[in-house]
Amino acid sequence: MDKITKQNLSKDKHVLGQAWNKTYKGYFSNKRVINSFIKSLKPYYNKFPKDLKIMYVCSGTGLLGEELVKNLIKKGFDPELTLLDISKKQLKENQNPCTIKINADLVEFKSRTKYDLVIMRSALDYFYEYNLQIKVLKRIKTLLKSNGFFVNQPASAHSIFDKDLLNDVYLSTKKIGHRNFQYFSELSKQHIKAGLEMPNKIGKSKDMAITNNNHEARYKINKKEVENIRELIKSSRYKLNNLKITRLGYKLKFNFPIYICKKLLKD
Repeated sequence: MDKITKQNLSKDKHVLGQAWNKTYKGYFSNKRVINSFIKSLKPYYNKFPKDLKIMYVCSGTGLLGEELVKNLIKKGFDPELTLLDISKKQLKENQNPCTIKINADLVEFKSRTKYDLVIMRSALDYFYEYNLQIKVLKRIKTLLKSNGFFVNQPASAHSIFDKDLLNDVYLSTKKIGHRNFQYFSELSKQHIKAGLEMPNKIGKSKDMAITNNNHEARYKINKKEVENIRELIKSSRYKLNNLKITRLGYKLKFNFPIYICKKLLKD
């Protein structure tokens, strides 16, 4: 793992383990958010083998994958779930003895096993640079069977201007880290360069709003850092949709579209 990616992951030290499910008012453990992911995938169930193998990359505790498996079992499937995450503490929170856990860096991970379904949620932005994200997508491609599916739900911006400023906001303090959030046109180009099909939007979850209070709780930023972020937003020359100034702080909004694709097969 390169130095900056490692630093990005280290910024989450305050919210690993049991604290993770309460982060951002429990957005990532919210039943409505999880069900929107499962609902979007249901039309593809008839394309899965009954004994499908699922890999959840950058899985954290694996809650989303576990809920998906429960739904698949109800529909008559016999799925096998594998979690891949760099954090031992996150994986340790998963107590399901039937779930395979792999503590590894996705960028460096290699597997002889191929999967019918690879899922990822709100993780690509941790890989802070455009070409590094392509490298991650290439790695995911190697995990897929020839007819396998990749489903990704990235933290996304409404416009390219919002995306760039969101990146700058996170970069404005060393306490948060260096991120590269998603925007559809850029993500599409990355997919093609990685040997994946164009991402096809199949659904979305409700937007997630993050305030300065949320960042203060998660990253322990101080009032001066909050004011620096406020000034960044106020100084923008563009009309912004995802970033707003509030009376004493700021509010950021992330979209969470759900995309599906397969790998490009060469003759």
